[in-house]
Amino acid sequence: MLAPSFVHVGAAVAAMTSETGRCHTFDAAADGYCRGEGCGVVMLGIRRPDMTSLKGGVAATGFAVKHNGQSATFTALNSISQTRLMEACKGARLTLAVEAHGTGTKLGDPIEIAGLANFKKATTAPRTILNAVKANLGHTEPTAGAAGYLASLIVAVANEPQPNAALRTANPVARIEKLDCLAPPTDTVVAGATSSPRAFSVGVSSFGYSGIIAHAVLKAVACIDDDDNDLSPTLDAKCSRREL
Repeated sequence: MLAPSFVHVGAAVAAMTSETGRCHTFDAAADGYCRGEGCGVVMLGIRRPDMTSLKGGVAATGFAVKHNGQSATFTALNSISQTRLMEACKGARLTLAVEAHGTGTKLGDPIEIAGLANFKKATTAPRTILNAVKANLGHTEPTAGAAGYLASLIVAVANEPQPNAALRTANPVARIEKLDCLAPPTDTVVAGATSSPRAFSVGVSSFGYSGIIAHAVLKAVACIDDDDNDLSPTLDAKCSRREL
């Protein structure tokens, strides 16, 4: 990553990376992302009834995959597609926390907030805790989805959102107040999560350069109930003319 490769120089020339070397996710200082490196390992298994006693275990109770469709630029998000993605994800309306893609770009953050805000209009959750692990680790690119997923596992088990280390002043363009969310700069306990753990779940979004966008809902195994038994995935290959 530190070598002056085509990818590193190309991203800088395209004004995708931050001049300050930080991902100022959802912050007024957002000026691009900071490239990072990382790897992540997740052990997968088939959920069984006797797994409810597994400490630290997390189940994916819903997930969906779609295409971003038409957008302003190659790297820009499509807020309509993002909203439809979460609508297709089982259990997404009940999440109290969301691990955002959150690259810390002037264009991407406001679009992602708009898509999430439109989706959350019909949610029953009283408040959404907005997490952004890229503000702490940088954008690990190929492993960014794994980083967000692992960060969400911690939130689902501990009921504590990960602090946004770069947040000082909320990005006025992103209009986070529309989402009624909290992107905590310090440790924060999710309101109501510890007293009612069965209602607590966390969503995680990951968007790729190729246009593939994904969202998953995670819940601690100890909190799984009968409503979470159907884990049928949503792989939507159909796009309307407006999306394309």
